[in-house]
Amino acid sequence: MNSVLQQTIDRLPAILVNYAPSMIQRMLVSMKAMIVERGHQANASHAVLFLKVGEADLVRAFPEAMAQAVEVVRQKIERRRGSPPSLALEMFGDVPAHPADDFKSSDEAFSSLCTKAAECGVIGCDAYDKDLFLDSMRQAFERSRMDGQAVAELMPYARRALDAELCKVYGKLASVRSGSPTG
Repeated sequence: MNSVLQQTIDRLPAILVNYAPSMIQRMLVSMKAMIVERGHQANASHAVLFLKVGEADLVRAFPEAMAQAVEVVRQKIERRRGSPPSLALEMFGDVPAHPADDFKSSDEAFSSLCTKAAECGVIGCDAYDKDLFLDSMRQAFERSRMDGQAVAELMPYARRALDAELCKVYGKLASVRSGSPTG
């Protein structure tokens, strides 16, 4: 078992809460850049305006939503401690609420991470899939002062920005294994 990776996974709730403000800030910068890049589209100016209006709310709400989400995950993992290690991914619902291509890169990185974690007997890695982060992001948008039109216009940018952030998170977690004494 890779104890360094397991220790990192165990500390991940606190790490994610600590870095949630900077994560959303980077996502907002990325979203703005994507909107400007697509500036020839008619809704680009609306999207920038919506993002400016809701930015402070998102910066406040995302860390709060992330803290709530990781607490649920932490409790779930603690309950699983007594059971044998497993890394079963469960799918809920019929169709994902987001285009699969938006998360193709992070899905691949997550799958690779979970495979490595399973080989090491690490418990809890599977709990940190994109849905945890996507739900926190959706909650942040819901808590912001943006209306439905604004959220609809910004969500594609937000999903792509979140994909980039998740690639970084999963990449850092995967690198823990290679730096461990047992890796």
